[in-house]
Parts: sequence; structure tokens; C-alpha cells
Amino acid sequence: MDKEIKTWVATCTPCQESRPAPRTAPTHEWESPKTPWSRIHIYFAGPCQGHTFLIIVDAYSKLLKVSIMTLTMTETIRVLRKLFATTQMWLCQIMAPSSPESI
Repeated sequence: MDKEIKTWVATCTPCQESRPAPRTAPTHEWESPKTPWSRIHIYFAGPCQGHTFLIIVDAYSKLLKVSIMTLTMTETIRVLRKLFATTQMWLCQIMAPSSPESI
């Protein structure tokens, strides 16, 4: 009987029109960075044609740095150390999505 009720409600136009809207996740407004490389966002993308990419975005200038990766933490640290040395980025915020592959 539960299945019949669910089917009936799913096909009932007035039921669908009066149901509450789905909840939306709250958005987070980032504070604008004051200087280049003061906040970076890091993502892994792929696999794409057998490659995984480390994408680093400077929040101030929107400059992208993309590196082909094999997804090892050692390699990720090597790429970030090189970036920190070349940009003289000593104190910064590093933002990464919450996932097992995140830094």
C-alpha cells in the first residue's frame, strides 16, 4: 500500500505544486584577497585521457597553474613547494574540497 500511495502522490499535480521546495545548501561568500597568492584553491581533476591534473587557482588574480599528476602525496608536495618558492608565498590560505583526494 505504501508503494501505491507514493505513486499516487508522485502523479498528483496539486500534491507536487504544494509540496515544500527542496532545501538548498547555504553559500559561503569568500572575503576578497588583498594580495596575489594570499589564498589559493586546489583541486584534482580527472582522470581525463589517462591523466589526473592538479589545478591551483590564485583567488586574487584568477591565475591557473595546472600540473599533470600521478596522485601521490609526494608529487603534490613537490609541486606546491615549487609554487611557494617561485611566488614567494609564505603565508597563505589553502582551500581544497573535502574528499579523500584533497590536500
